[in-house]
Amino acid sequence: MVGAQVILALVSRKYGCKKAELLVATRGVDNTGRAMAMKLCQEYGGMKLGQIGKLFGLGSDSGVTKSISRLTHRMVDDDELKGVYEVLCQDLTP
Repeated sequence: MVGAQVILALVSRKYGCKKAELLVATRGVDNTGRAMAMKLCQEYGGMKLGQIGKLFGLGSDSGVTKSISRLTHRMVDDDELKGVYEVLCQDLTP
């Protein structure tokens, strides 16, 4: 398992933002990095939905599920996004 701070650092570098920016929901801006960090925390960090929700300041598990689900559906049609995900996964794999 990879720690959440490692995941946040990797995603923030990839998306050119601060780790703290990934932890705050902001309407009207691209939150792809935030959703990517959530997905990676679940898959590579072994975190439960409640833990992810608490880390990212969400009130319910359903918010985490929706964010991850939206990202996953976008990756089906977006090869560039899928490529970013695959690179991040490789970086997290020992």
